[in-house]
Amino acid sequence: MSTPTHWFTFPSQRGNLIVSHSEFDGERTVHITGDPDGLRSLGELLIAEADLHQALFLSGTPMDDFGHHTHLNPGHHIHPQSLRVVVARLDSMRTGEFPAGTAPADLPAERPLREGLPAKA
Repeated sequence: MSTPTHWFTFPSQRGNLIVSHSEFDGERTVHITGDPDGLRSLGELLIAEADLHQALFLSGTPMDDFGHHTHLNPGHHIHPQSLRVVVARLDSMRTGEFPAGTAPADLPAERPLREGLPAKA
């Protein structure tokens, strides 16, 4: 029986995904656009990162004070015209605490993004 070389497998990126930004009247906006497979793929990565048991990645280095993160590089993981993207956990791998100045916001637990969307057929 072979010994696994890693503890966790992230989903493969499929489809097309472009992350870009714009600025209008001093307001910056990030645009995440893609075809259905690309958007589903990003969703799977976000869920995998959220569900990750970070203690498996402790290295005994100062990096343990940061959350686990995954790089999405243009032309490799995402569309060549995309910005480079880092999907990261905010909580520390070592302590589970948030970095100074990034305490969780006091927001309602659930916040609808849009009202009145049609039900899935």
